[in-house]
Amino acid sequence: MKILLAYFWALPHVGGANTYIQMMTKILEEHGHHVDILARHPDGGGVYLANTGERIGGLKLWETACEEARHHFQSHFPQVDSWIFERETERCIFELALSYLNLHQYDILHAQDQLSTRALWSVKPDSVPLVASIHSSLADEHQLKGRISSADSLAGKYAEQEEYLGSWTSSRTIVASDWLKRQLLPHYPQSEDQFRVIPYGIDLASFQERLLEEPDPPLPDTEDRFVIACPARLVHVKGHRTLIEALSRVKGRRDHFVCWLIGDGYLREELEQYCMQMNVADCFFFLGNRTDVPAVLKKADLVVLPSLSDNQPFAVIEAQAAGKAIVASNAGGIPEMIADAETGLLFERGDAVQLADKIMEAMDDPSLRRMLEVNAGAWARKQWAFHTLYGQTMSIYREAIEAGRQLKQPKAQEPSLVFFSPDSAFMKKILQTFKKGGGA
Repeated sequence: MKILLAYFWALPHVGGANTYIQMMTKILEEHGHHVDILARHPDGGGVYLANTGERIGGLKLWETACEEARHHFQSHFPQVDSWIFERETERCIFELALSYLNLHQYDILHAQDQLSTRALWSVKPDSVPLVASIHSSLADEHQLKGRISSADSLAGKYAEQEEYLGSWTSSRTIVASDWLKRQLLPHYPQSEDQFRVIPYGIDLASFQERLLEEPDPPLPDTEDRFVIACPARLVHVKGHRTLIEALSRVKGRRDHFVCWLIGDGYLREELEQYCMQMNVADCFFFLGNRTDVPAVLKKADLVVLPSLSDNQPFAVIEAQAAGKAIVASNAGGIPEMIADAETGLLFERGDAVQLADKIMEAMDDPSLRRMLEVNAGAWARKQWAFHTLYGQTMSIYREAIEAGRQLKQPKAQEPSLVFFSPDSAFMKKILQTFKKGGGA
């Protein structure tokens, strides 16, 4: 079977979607399938096949098309927020790049987010089925970032329709948690049969091998202090400010700990300043992006994940696979992964006081930590097996193919905020730009 995995944002990057794509590629290829990975190029311009490096249209061509798209948008839709027309412009160009890829060659198109789902739906042949894996609620993230003031605002309506087109224009929609399914279902009248809940998984044997490696580069000297690890991108939804505030409270009563922040992101400078403001800069080490996360986790005494919104974070999966005690927020699908006081400790998301109490509870009680470690490891071996994920995903692929390889447009009326369509005059103009520029 020949499969296209499509992702709207840049690859590679540090995050759950990237981990999932790498994992799916590995297991599909091990079973004899051919996999192509389409994504935005990490240099910020253009779309490329990440597995071969082949660029779909050059960087100069991409920039020219983007400029024309922005000009069109500003001329015809000047009233909308800048982030909306930037989003639509980028989605439009992604769609155009897809139109130059021979999609007929694939048995399955497997989108990895709402925007690539929408783009593939617009340009794909009717004969090739489309499956979507949705890894987060975009509307939820927009609200947390303050982009949506109310559901009735233009931004609110846009976010809802963006979620709609990304979740309902595939033959089947895969989500990893019941929480995400519940997030998406109430907004739409269609049957829940559209959705399939397939939890994530990891290659446990490979992970155990990586646990035995020594961290490279070497880790900071902890001077025998209690080590807390937080493996999460430095972005708003991961809740690092809650952790910093919590540890400032812990420091007032315990001073024998350090916290390793594993990952990077746009909030790094802000979080470093917040650590100084909260008088805990000496307790935090910003380790940046690491390729040796299992080896780092092995050196930690406790793993903390303070997410404000999350689906089924790989940070929890990997901490459990490493047999580590974990304190995590009750955001999103995390309570489906952790049984409170059995396989980890849960706290109310955003509650720094409660998080501080949970951390001190784990710090002060070695027998509790040991119990959580044993239970977490047993749960990981049962829940996160690689072969289960593969089998369930292949079942969805077969369902989509057996459905006749025919994707019908949703019964609901086309949303009024869809600014571009494949046959619009604007799209034709941009296509001409691509052709004149010698696009793919």
